[in-house]
Amino acid sequence: MRNSYAIGPNGHYALSEEEQAMCERVANRLLDLPAVSQGKDGRRLSIEHEDESIGRVAWIDALSANSINTVELLFHYLSRATAFGGAVNETNLNAALDMLVDLKPTNSAELMLATQIVTMHVAYLEVASAAATSESALQQEWSLRMMVSTSKAFASQLETFRRLRTVPQQIVRVEHVHLHAASATPGGAQTFEGEPHVRSIPERGAVHCDLKANKEEVPRSRGARK
Repeated sequence: MRNSYAIGPNGHYALSEEEQAMCERVANRLLDLPAVSQGKDGRRLSIEHEDESIGRVAWIDALSANSINTVELLFHYLSRATAFGGAVNETNLNAALDMLVDLKPTNSAELMLATQIVTMHVAYLEVASAAATSESALQQEWSLRMMVSTSKAFASQLETFRRLRTVPQQIVRVEHVHLHAASATPGGAQTFEGEPHVRSIPERGAVHCDLKANKEEVPRSRGARK
């Protein structure tokens, strides 16, 4: 903690070393993407960039989308999901887009699932707000149930997203069988029983094993052929 505040000679706040390091960490995390705002006509959303076509390319790249149509579809429905009082809320919209980009989708499947995760989080915030401001016990009970439902769906979507990104783990099954004499037949032949020992080895890549059988010499009966 800082014990005192330092004011520079020009009247601006002088950062401490800890605060400077903090600002650098935050600056490295900030997204260098153009904001999305309500268009002048009040109908379409626009990308705040000197060259809007370049701004579109930036969003296509950030979301790993295949076309600008996919990006505009996300803009449209996220703007409705984050609207306030029926009107587009640019702050809420860009916050939702920032969360979407932070999930770092790498293909269309991940992008669609990441969008569901973000919208489910927004829905949870909405019902949580409704529960806090509800005027009747019935409305509050309904909001609390919706909070439980949306939180479960959110956790399930996160787990699906994790599995979608996890490389399948290969399991190598190694089985050793030890033979020992169990009984002898009237003709002198011996029967054997096996005792398998199974061991599973998780491997990430391909596994090459050289299995050498340990052969034990079995005593021959007197009548057996050489």
